[in-house]
Amino acid sequence: RLSQPINAVVDAFMNLGTTDPAARLYNTMIGFRDMPRIATFLSLDIGSTLGPFLFTLAFYILFPTIVVALVYEKEAKLRVMMRMMGLGTSAYWFIN
Repeated sequence: RLSQPINAVVDAFMNLGTTDPAARLYNTMIGFRDMPRIATFLSLDIGSTLGPFLFTLAFYILFPTIVVALVYEKEAKLRVMMRMMGLGTSAYWFIN
């Protein structure tokens, strides 16, 4: 990748004062390579990719369940009945 631009610069520098095409000098850097680099791997973060989907899915599954339980409790007046029978609010929250 890098050898072609360097070859062009070296050729231009070597032929700076030459106008005759027959007297041109050509340079080819065959063994020139890039500096070694640390290998890079595909980093696929599954948590950040699937996280919003799973969070939304969990919300859509749990929200109706919580609403149904809340409506049932209000409809049957469970908390009021438990208080009438002498149970405290801690017993209500422990059961639910």
